[in-house]
Amino acid sequence: MSRTPRWRKWPGTAIVADVLRLCLDPHILVSHVRSTRRGRRRPLGHSSVWKSAARELVGIVQFGGSEVAAVQLVLSLDQLDEFSDALRKAHFPEPVVRDISEDYMELASIGPLHENPHLILGGTGVLPAPGKPRRSLEIALAGRAHVLATEAITQYITDDAVVLENGEVLIHDAPDWSLVIATPQRVAGWIRDEVFPDAVTIRNLILNGSVPTPR
Repeated sequence: MSRTPRWRKWPGTAIVADVLRLCLDPHILVSHVRSTRRGRRRPLGHSSVWKSAARELVGIVQFGGSEVAAVQLVLSLDQLDEFSDALRKAHFPEPVVRDISEDYMELASIGPLHENPHLILGGTGVLPAPGKPRRSLEIALAGRAHVLATEAITQYITDDAVVLENGEVLIHDAPDWSLVIATPQRVAGWIRDEVFPDAVTIRNLILNGSVPTPR
């Protein structure tokens, strides 16, 4: 993984003006590792497209950001455990699993906000479907992520969710924080288009077709 994020290379540029707090579903991390380590190439299709977007998002995190913002990876110890378990099930050797997990821990800690992976103790009031989606939603909210990228959009539909695009984009409105939840394709596309994907911006972009005044 890259050890010299872009925001460190050019600290005087606009990229340090904002920090995008990005949470990635563990399946995105797994997809990235499996595709890059094993060099798999599949015919173009929905699965291939979202895996390409997943690789792009991980690459943005590794690079330290994009033209729109520096990027801080929001990560939890639970997510790392889920990620490691998935790699073991995919028959990655234990030393490799450990090294890759440590890489992602370091990736979070060397980000612009220098955050180590979070430990979520519960009591957040998050009540989506039980299991893995709940854990990712909890860390995204507790870590004040602007956006959670996941392919499992429908699993995050709750009473607190406003669906903006079926199967693609929704906003989870907690009492003290609003979180964009979207597919990797949409998140990567926004960043590519230099759109800072926080809840206010994405709500305006999709509902009104406009982006608020630059941050």
